[in-house]
Amino acid sequence: MPIEDVNETAVTGWSGDSDFFAFPEYQVFDASVALSVLQGNLAGVIFRNCIDITVCDAIIEKFWAHPERQRRSAEAPGFYIGALHWLTPMSELMSKVTRAREALYSILDTPNEPTAEAISKILSASGGTLKSARAAIHNGQPVCDRLIRAWEGEGSYSLNPHEDESQISWPGQAEFEISQLTSHPVCALNICLENTSGGDLHYWNIRPDQQSKQRLGVQHSGIPYPLESLTQYQRFVVPIRRGDLYLFNGALLHAVTSKSGPADRRTTLSNLMSINDNHELIQWT
Repeated sequence: MPIEDVNETAVTGWSGDSDFFAFPEYQVFDASVALSVLQGNLAGVIFRNCIDITVCDAIIEKFWAHPERQRRSAEAPGFYIGALHWLTPMSELMSKVTRAREALYSILDTPNEPTAEAISKILSASGGTLKSARAAIHNGQPVCDRLIRAWEGEGSYSLNPHEDESQISWPGQAEFEISQLTSHPVCALNICLENTSGGDLHYWNIRPDQQSKQRLGVQHSGIPYPLESLTQYQRFVVPIRRGDLYLFNGALLHAVTSKSGPADRRTTLSNLMSINDNHELIQWT
């Protein structure tokens, strides 16, 4: 019996039903809906204009003026302040953490810091199901649990189709506690600080299987996935505006479209998070 040929760029995997694959929109923050995303019951949610614009402006002003602002390379071009774990040896990552955390918290030292407020409300909404929230720890030292970044990519996407699940399995970080976060989804929390034009979120109803990841060579990086292989899957196009907070299951493929013009800016405050087996909400970048 002949072996069926598999397209080398094919993306196969799990797609959720209509109850799961939804991306509802709210005008006020509802922590119970956010908790549903973290628990794996809902794909994503966006809370429109729920972050005070004066808070966004205060963070943005400090970010663009800060001497610790770094430029990120080709896989996700742009500017950022923070310490990114992606395919980074732990010794290198931890050597950057102290300085990066100092820079971040000098910027985020503002009343009503939005990530902290959102997480506090999620903990309260859990009714004790979540015991606490904290930064991921390596050898007793917390990593960065916030990242401020501005996208600069050209072409159709400033950040190409990818998923956030594979990166926690990279063997170079096998001793980092995020490698054990397998009982709940890896979720991405984003707060739009500024977005003049463009920069939509594209979100596909496909969680790639291990065969697809290995076939494409992305089993530890999560990027890139070929756009032409995603046309068969349902996709949400979510416009993103300043003051929006959105949270989604990062195991499903997603991308960010490019800015409309070179003078436009799209800057977010973000992190990754997942619930561990001790019912703690673990955060990292």
